Amino acid sequence: MSDEFLFADDEPGIEAETAKEAVPEPADPWIILIVDDDPAIHATTKMVLRGFTFEGRPAQFLSAGTAAEARSLLEQNPAIAVVLLDVVMESDDAGLRLVRMIRSELNNRRVRIILRTGQPGQAPERDVILNYDINDYKSKTELTAQKLFTSVVAALRGYQDITAIEDHRLGLERILDASSALLDKRTMAEFVRGAVSKIAEICPPCDGIALCSRWTEEETGGAARDPLVLGAGGIHAAAEGKPVRAALPAEAAEAVTQALADGRNRYERERSLLVFRSTSRHHDTVFHISHRRPLTEDERRLLEVFCSKVAVGFDNVHLYEELTALNRNLENQVADRTRELVAATEAAEAARAEAEAANQAKSLFLATMSHEIRTPMNGVQGMLELLEYTPLTPEQQELVTVVRDSAGALLTIINDILDFSKIEAGRLDLEHAPVSLSAVVEGVAETLAPAARQKDLTLVTYVDPDLPPLVMGDSVRIRQVLFNIAGNAVKFTPSGSVRIRAELARFEDGRATIRITVTDTGIGIATEAQVQLFRPFTQAEASTTRRFGGTGLGLSICRLSPS
Repeated sequence: MSDEFLFADDEPGIEAETAKEAVPEPADPWIILIVDDDPAIHATTKMVLRGFTFEGRPAQFLSAGTAAEARSLLEQNPAIAVVLLDVVMESDDAGLRLVRMIRSELNNRRVRIILRTGQPGQAPERDVILNYDINDYKSKTELTAQKLFTSVVAALRGYQDITAIEDHRLGLERILDASSALLDKRTMAEFVRGAVSKIAEICPPCDGIALCSRWTEEETGGAARDPLVLGAGGIHAAAEGKPVRAALPAEAAEAVTQALADGRNRYERERSLLVFRSTSRHHDTVFHISHRRPLTEDERRLLEVFCSKVAVGFDNVHLYEELTALNRNLENQVADRTRELVAATEAAEAARAEAEAANQAKSLFLATMSHEIRTPMNGVQGMLELLEYTPLTPEQQELVTVVRDSAGALLTIINDILDFSKIEAGRLDLEHAPVSLSAVVEGVAETLAPAARQKDLTLVTYVDPDLPPLVMGDSVRIRQVLFNIAGNAVKFTPSGSVRIRAELARFEDGRATIRITVTDTGIGIATEAQVQLFRPFTQAEASTTRRFGGTGLGLSICRLSPS
C-alpha cells in the first residue's frame, strides 16, 4: 500500500490552531525520533508538527531511515521521549524488531513508541498491540494532522509521568543510601560532615552547603551569640566552625538568621534554606544551600524528606554522645569506688553498693535510650507499610519492601539491646523442656487439697483426654502461675467448689491452643475494684488483707511471668 496518503485532510483551521499554541523555543525541548524509510514521511511529519509545544517546551526532531540508524540515535540520546516508528523498512518486521530491541536490549522503558504503517496487513493491529510493548498503533491512511497531534501529546504525557516516577524512585534511593551512610556516624562532627556531603548528592545543582545552628542558653551561659556554622562544603567550605555573620555573605547570613527565627523553609532562585528542629537540644538548625538554578518541586520534596531523616539522626547522635559520656562517667565512678575498697572493709562494702547501684542506673538508662531509639524506627516502619499501599511500580514496591525489611532488622537489633538490659537488671531466663500439663494440674490440686478440705470445699480437676502428653515449656513457671490463681480461688471461696480445667481449644483456622481455666463460687470482685487487678501490692479491698492475708503480688506475678 502506498504511503502517499500519510495524512488525510483535516477540518479547516487546524494549522492555525496549532500555530496559536506555539511559543518561543525554550532550552529543554521534547526529543521526538522519526523512523521511516520514506523521506517524504519525515518531511510531512515535521511540517504537520511545526511549532508544536507541550507544557511550554517545543519539539526537537531526529530522523532515521533504518532500524540500525534508529538504534544508534537511541543509544546516543537517552532523553528521546517519543518514537514515531514505521513497521516495514529494510525488512517486513524491521520496526517490530526495533521495538523488542528498545525494550529488551537497551532496557528503555521510558520512551513512548507509536507504530505507523502503510501496510496494516503485514502486522495486524491486534497481534502487535498484544505482543509488543508499544503505546499506539496507527495506519498512515487514517492518521490526520489532528490525530497525530493527539497521539504525540498523549505519548508525551505518558513519558512525563513515567519519567517523574522514575526520578522519584532514584531520589528515594539516594535518600535511603544517604540515610544508611549517616547511621554509622557516632560523633556529631562525623555526622555533620556526612550530612553536608550527602546534600550534594540529593541536590545535583548544589554549589555550596552550610549547616548552621543556633546557640542554646545553656551553651552560651545566657549570652546572645550569632548562629554557628557546624559544617560546610562547596563554595562555603571555609565557613565551617565560624559564626554565620563572619563566615557567610551578608545576604546569606541574614537569610539564615530569619529562617532560624521563624522556623520556615525558604526557596529562592539562588539559595534554599531548610529548617529542622532538634528535640535533644531544643533549638533549630538550618541547611543553607546555594544552587545554580531554582529547585524543582520534586527536588524540594526530596530535600525536605532527607532533612527529616537528618533531624532524627542529629538527635540520635547527640543522645549517643550523651550516653557515651554518661557511661564513661559511670565507669569512672565505679573505678573511684573500687579504689576506695582498699581503704577499709566498711568503706569497701559501701563503695560496692554504690557501684552496683550505678550499674543498675546504667542498665535502666540503656533500656530507656533503646526505647527512645525504637520509637522513631517504629514510625519509619509504619510509614513504609503505608507506602506499600500507594500506587507504585514493581521496582518501587520491591525497593520499599527491602527498606521495610531493613528497618525491621534494625528494630530487632534495638529490641535485643533492650532485652539485654533487662537481663542485666536481673530478669530470669526460661527453661525449654518437655512438660506434662496433666501432672502440673494434678500436682497443684494435690497441694491445695488440704486447704480445700479444711473449708469443706469441693476441689475438682478435669484434664482433656485429647491434651498432648507433653508440651515444651518451663514447668516451674507454669506451676507458679496456676498455683497462684487456684490458690486465690481456694482462699477467697468460703463454701462451694473450685474447678481446675485443662483442655484443648480449637480455632476456625485450624490452630489449636491449650487453655487452663479456674472457676470458683467465691466472693468475686466488685466492678469498681477490677481496675486494680494485676497491680502489685494491691488487693480488691483493704479489709481483704486483714481477712485473708497476702501481699497482693500473686496476680501481678502471673501477669508478668514469662511462662
